[in-house]
Amino acid sequence: DGSGAPPSGAVTKTVVGVDNSMAAVEAGSSSLLASLRSNPPPDPLPPGWVLRACRSQPGCYYYFHQETGECRWENPSAPSSTAGTADAAAVAAAAAGARKGA
Repeated sequence: DGSGAPPSGAVTKTVVGVDNSMAAVEAGSSSLLASLRSNPPPDPLPPGWVLRACRSQPGCYYYFHQETGECRWENPSAPSSTAGTADAAAVAAAAAGARKGA
């Protein structure tokens, strides 16, 4: 009917302690926006990578690749140094050689 009133027979519920006014919603939105501007979310991880909580070091997190089983402390989407890439390639080659010989 366009009146903004709930339809007849509708059940309405008031939640005590919750301010549903538009002013509260707008204030919450502006503080959320300010928080996101000062601390933006990280870029999405490359396919297959997830962030996991470290069980041996509470409060620390590591990156885990679900298909390869690779674990690392550094974000996999961050640019890596050429030395790090060479080290990773050497480790992968050694692991492949070990699997062939087994």
